Amino acid sequence: MDHNAPIAARWRYYVDRPFQNHMLLRFALVVAMVVAIALLGLWLVHENSAVLLPEGEGALFALNEEAAADGSPQMCVLPGGEELPAIRPGRSYNAFQLYWRPMAAVSVATLIAVLAFAFFYSHSVAGPMISIKRSLRRIIDSGEAEPIRIRKGDKFQELVELLNELIEKRVK
Repeated sequence: MDHNAPIAARWRYYVDRPFQNHMLLRFALVVAMVVAIALLGLWLVHENSAVLLPEGEGALFALNEEAAADGSPQMCVLPGGEELPAIRPGRSYNAFQLYWRPMAAVSVATLIAVLAFAFFYSHSVAGPMISIKRSLRRIIDSGEAEPIRIRKGDKFQELVELLNELIEKRVK
């Protein structure tokens, strides 16, 4: 048996596809639920802004229609009464219109980061599971027992130590 083959295979991060796919899907679903709840909350604020704000005002400001009628620049009236020139005359914005795109962009970036984390985390779990299964299969099939080797940062360190102790005392 080539002793370099298991070590070379350990550099692959996608070692147990069903397990790792399942873990990635679960992490992605959590992120998707958080995004859906945040967008739903933002949409509810948009739909119920009439209840939250005085009559005729948007979530951020109201347009002063009288100023536009006499030819002067259109002004935005802030909730405190202060007036500022309109950023885009003729259109008022609300919180949903302003924030859904940045929120979607941040959500996509978060999803990518969480999936990368889940992928590498699942590797630290799947790698030791593969090594344990391979060692147990070898013991069952041929009776040969070799110590189980896993990387320093992998999960199940104590379990592997106990299994190696068992192999050393009972199987060899």
